[in-house]
Amino acid sequence: MSRNYLTDKEINILKNNPYVLKVSKANVVFTEEFKKYFIAQKIFYSSI
Repeated sequence: MSRNYLTDKEINILKNNPYVLKVSKANVVFTEEFKKYFIAQKIFYSSI
């Protein structure tokens, strides 16, 4: 299975996202704030 890498354009877009802590061609690391928001949304919508 081949791995998809981010382009320079995609990296620049992600670097401007306030929820992204770090980004490289192979990885995106999200902030704790985003992780908590994501989990809260997942729990909320799975209970509906």
